[in-house]
Amino acid sequence: MLPAKMLDLLCLLSALTATTNALTCRVCIAPLMDLCEGSTMDCPSGQVCALSVTEVSMVGAYIKNSEFAMSCAPKSMCNTPASASTPNSKIKFNTSCCDRDLCTPSLPGLPEDTFGGNGLTCPTCTSLKSDWCYSTQNMQCTGNERMCLLESTHVYAPIERMVAVRGCATKSMCDLGTQTLTYGLLNETLRFQCTSGTTSLHCHHLLLLITSFSLIKVICL
Repeated sequence: MLPAKMLDLLCLLSALTATTNALTCRVCIAPLMDLCEGSTMDCPSGQVCALSVTEVSMVGAYIKNSEFAMSCAPKSMCNTPASASTPNSKIKFNTSCCDRDLCTPSLPGLPEDTFGGNGLTCPTCTSLKSDWCYSTQNMQCTGNERMCLLESTHVYAPIERMVAVRGCATKSMCDLGTQTLTYGLLNETLRFQCTSGTTSLHCHHLLLLITSFSLIKVICL
């Protein structure tokens, strides 16, 4: 058996290693980057400091809403430009990252607009009261959005809410997986279920993904 002093030293080294592996990152959410100020948080092990930009535009109207959010995030979210569409809206999303305490990531670029039908037809619907919606309507997908999508948002705090949206999406959005994010008091989980459009969405398990409830609410208008 190891001497007691040796055990104490190993425990101390283990604690120091755990501490140095965890980053401290800024946390904020705002419509303008200059207004994105807030508190800080200690990240879960393996996560990095992230800056996410989300842009929502309404089809047929000159309305664009942007959101800038800083928080901890898994590395799988970094540098993954993505987009999704419903008949009435389009959302663009990207995240940049850095791996130093209280660092500010560079501003990520958003995907370019792409036009022209790609031959894919997807079901479309929205629900403001559930993480599922049943579709009786279809939409034509365009550009690089070659996946059919069911996105669900579950906000746990400060007020519990659920939203579900169906439409077209890029594969990069579907590949982001499960994401549970915290921005100060806002605590939410975003989930995506995607298919290639050749099989029913009802036959697939839920896959999970980032954006805030406030912007999802804009999409559903």
